[in-house]
Amino acid sequence: MHNAVKHRGTRQIEVQLQEESDGIHLIFCDSGKGFDVDAAIRGQGFGLPSMRERVSLVNGSMAIDSKPMQGTRIHVQVPFPPEHSHSRRDG
Repeated sequence: MHNAVKHRGTRQIEVQLQEESDGIHLIFCDSGKGFDVDAAIRGQGFGLPSMRERVSLVNGSMAIDSKPMQGTRIHVQVPFPPEHSHSRRDG
């Protein structure tokens, strides 16, 4: 079976899913080899550009911090829809 998630040079990743007042936060961290973020976004692959597109479809944002030999941290934030915010305050 092909593993769709690539975490080069590490056997351990940390995934956090948090509900905050401004929306849902999904954070991936690893201590792998890291990579050049700008080159990966400009590259021919579908990984990061596809992730960014999907996050933007739900009005979210994505921040990537990766440095060679220092690992990678990807933080995705997706805001709650306006109707969800009202029901949270009322309920």
